[in-house]
Amino acid sequence: MGGHGLNHGVPFLLSGSGAYFSGRYCVPSFDKNPSRVLRAQDSRPLVGVEPVLAPLRRPVKYVVTARPQLGLTVSPKNGNDSVRFLCKHLVSFGWIDWLVNEHGGRIGEPRVHCQSGFIMSFRGVWMLATAGHVIQDLETLIADPRVHIEAECLLDGWSIAAVNHDSIPFDLVGAPRFYIHDDADGLDFGFIHIRPIYQGLLQANGIDAVDEQRWRNLHLAKFTHYGVLGIPQERVTRNLRVTASGTHISSTADPLYIPVSWVEDPPDDLPQTTCPRFIGRLPEGLPVEIIPGMSGGPVFAFGEEDGVMKYWIVAIQSALRKDHRIIFGCLLPYVGAIVERDMEEFERRSNRENA
Repeated sequence: MGGHGLNHGVPFLLSGSGAYFSGRYCVPSFDKNPSRVLRAQDSRPLVGVEPVLAPLRRPVKYVVTARPQLGLTVSPKNGNDSVRFLCKHLVSFGWIDWLVNEHGGRIGEPRVHCQSGFIMSFRGVWMLATAGHVIQDLETLIADPRVHIEAECLLDGWSIAAVNHDSIPFDLVGAPRFYIHDDADGLDFGFIHIRPIYQGLLQANGIDAVDEQRWRNLHLAKFTHYGVLGIPQERVTRNLRVTASGTHISSTADPLYIPVSWVEDPPDDLPQTTCPRFIGRLPEGLPVEIIPGMSGGPVFAFGEEDGVMKYWIVAIQSALRKDHRIIFGCLLPYVGAIVERDMEEFERRSNRENA
């Protein structure tokens, strides 16, 4: 019934001991690597930050000036191979923003954003899946005239298979996207459309999409362990150094994998929702304050099939209840059914209009 074979660090992924990802990833500047020059194509110009290389050390610095260009890269250092194996599904979208006054002048310090997500495929069309409230918050920023956004990009270089750690300049503001955030229904997911040129770049760098066959029959699998992968806010650093030439910015993003246990009997005070949700309990000893920022990351389930240990992505991590140490996720069968229904309706409407 599908699933992915798992040959990398099963004990690490399934146990609660030492299961917090310790790898560190730098986010330095776009160096126009010729092997990935296509990453700079099909994207609107990026303005406002000029990369200044810091020789012999990372991360690379940025200088905020009037008109230069900027991109971001991911440069992996030492990390656990079992988690880096799962990172072939992790795709982040990021940007830098700052507040501006009524004349467009920058006020305040630049902010670095790095959001969690992964790729789903519907009829061959790639979509970057994340939590609905993440896109909702992005929409709020885009609509706010006091906020200037630039340096939007995709980050995909965390996995073992990654051969290129440059970011992909990406028109996040102009990209087609939608979201559903309805607490009563228990739905909190959204998608950003990935056009073919970006799909090819992600595939070439080892990114694996979750297609229909991987979520339609999840009810047939027997799972024994679970975990969530994402990029916590507190592990996205921003270091500033102001000089006469501008504001130098360096940033790092550190993904985190957390094993969670399935909650069969949810606490009575949890609100009932129309759609069932994934409910998982965080391990003891893990500070719950680390979870914000992981919204939109994939929830994994592990189990044996025909004597082989495999894993599946079963949900999109969406919410946290700190008092119960519980996380929630939108189950992919419900997400997929909604998207397919809307795609079929769009096709029917298009066929009627073109008839």
